Amino acid sequence: MEKFFNPNGSGLFDRTYLTSLESCLTKFGDSTMLSSQDGAWKGMGDYFLSNGTAKDYMGLPDTWGGCIPEEPNTRCPVGNYKEWLANKDGMPFGDQDMTIFEPCNYASNVAYYHAATRICDYPDLSIDEADQKALMQSFATLAMGSAMWHGSHTYVGYSFDNNMIAVIMYVAHQASVSGFPKSSILTELSETPRTKTGQDVA
Repeated sequence: MEKFFNPNGSGLFDRTYLTSLESCLTKFGDSTMLSSQDGAWKGMGDYFLSNGTAKDYMGLPDTWGGCIPEEPNTRCPVGNYKEWLANKDGMPFGDQDMTIFEPCNYASNVAYYHAATRICDYPDLSIDEADQKALMQSFATLAMGSAMWHGSHTYVGYSFDNNMIAVIMYVAHQASVSGFPKSSILTELSETPRTKTGQDVA
C-alpha cells in the first residue's frame, strides 16, 4: 500500500518503519503476530485470485466486490460510499493487480499499524503489559482486516473489520476498569461472566 502511494511513483516504502513494525509485532514475547500478518496478507491475495468463494461458512457466496454498498443485502452494509461509487471498477494494486474498490480507505489502514507501534514505543503506559500486548495485536490485525473490507467489498472483509473494532473496544474497556472491583456487568458488560476476556479474544 505504501509503495503505491509514494510520491512520484518511486515504488519505495519506509524500510525503517517496517523494521520498527516487525520489532513491535514480536514484542511482549509474541511469537505468532509477525507470521500471522504475513499469512493474512497472503490470504487476502489468494481470496482475490480465487474471486472469493461460491460457498462460505454460512453456505453463501462471498465474491470479490460482492458487497455492493448501493444494493440492499442481508449480510452487507448499505450506505453512502462516495469513494466506492466514484470507483466502481476498482483500482489495480501490487504485483497481482489486485482490484481495490476503495483505494484511499484501503491505504489509510497503515495508520492502524502506527497505532500498534505507538503502543510498543510508549515508555509509560498505565495499563499492564498483557493489555498492551492485546491492544498491539488488535490494532495490527485491524490494519489488515479493515484493508480487506475497504479493498475487497466482501462479507468476510466487512466482518473482519467490524469484529476487530469490537475487540479493540472490549480490550480498552476492560483495561480502563481494571482497577475497580470485579463485576461481570462492569468488566464484561454482561449479567453473567463471559468465557473469554478481551485479552483472550485478542
